[in-house]
Amino acid sequence: MDRVGTVRLPEDMTVALPRLAITYPGGMVLDRSQQLAIRIINDAAVERPIYFSSSAGLIQQLGLSRWGVHHGLPVKLELRNVETDANEGLVQGTPDYGAAWYDLEHSLTLYDEIYRYRGLRERDVWPDRSTTMMPWQFYLLALRLADVAEVAGLGPEVVERLRDDAMTFQLVAEGGPRGLLAAGETP
Repeated sequence: MDRVGTVRLPEDMTVALPRLAITYPGGMVLDRSQQLAIRIINDAAVERPIYFSSSAGLIQQLGLSRWGVHHGLPVKLELRNVETDANEGLVQGTPDYGAAWYDLEHSLTLYDEIYRYRGLRERDVWPDRSTTMMPWQFYLLALRLADVAEVAGLGPEVVERLRDDAMTFQLVAEGGPRGLLAAGETP
């Protein structure tokens, strides 16, 4: 592993992964983390699921986003033929919200029963601007889940609850109700 470094591909390179192959164009630069991720996916994907922390970053850099399915916050790499394999249990959001695929049932279970927000929604002040990504992540999750729930026809009460949650997380991410007031803004 110590010998793996950044490399510029001299020509197109096709990497065969379980159930799919992806071609990287000549001239593309693959850094160490990208090369190691490709190797881990290739070696482990048949035996265990591969998750990414978000739909941005490494899964996107590796050109694997179209095979990503959100399970709450993380994104699971689903090595399937996206054109022909059944999307059983999966719901795709609208283009307005990124058209991301979700395992909606699992995502709602994580959101409602597993994730522990530990007072995050009730924060009057979010003083540390460097950590606002935490409430922003939950804002985006709630907003996208509302979109996917609406696509799936789960009913207005579920959709509105999730949208309300998204707005609450947004308020916290922007400094919280008291934080906004201290800055001279109105909530």
